[in-house]
Amino acid sequence: MLSDTEPSVVLAAAGALIASKDPDAYEAYYQFLTGERKTGRGMIADQMKNLKDPKKMAEMGFTQGIGLIPYAGIGYSVFEMMRADDVSPIRAAAARMLANDPDPESGQALVKAVSDKNWLVRTAALEAIARRGDPELRDAIVPATMDDNTSVRCTAAAAVIRLSTSSAAPQKKP
Repeated sequence: MLSDTEPSVVLAAAGALIASKDPDAYEAYYQFLTGERKTGRGMIADQMKNLKDPKKMAEMGFTQGIGLIPYAGIGYSVFEMMRADDVSPIRAAAARMLANDPDPESGQALVKAVSDKNWLVRTAALEAIARRGDPELRDAIVPATMDDNTSVRCTAAAAVIRLSTSSAAPQKKP
């Protein structure tokens, strides 16, 4: 199921395998986060699927009808634009799932995701880095404390504090 073409199937399979810390599950999340695996089938495939779905056809009719009402279409188009980004939540979820992946490449992918264009992905990557507890990643996330988004800034500050305290924790002697 991890090699299925439908992203929802892959995510469900990876979610089931993550409890057993299966490396293949972490690899699937890594691929979604880094963009190696696409989170959708593409615009044409989605449009063809919409044409076969009666609910989507009714929604398209509604959209066309609301366009005839003065100014009503503006609010609806803003709503549609905000709702259209279905890739970022998947990538953010993938980032969160990589928090427990012991592979250093996942840590570097999370650091790279801290610079993502979407604030959801940046915040999720910072949360995952903080949960990893790897103090070596601290310096790489410090610039995120100056992010334009408040959520990202606060999460980055919390992550830096957590990684600073984990590196300052006394080490047990063997």
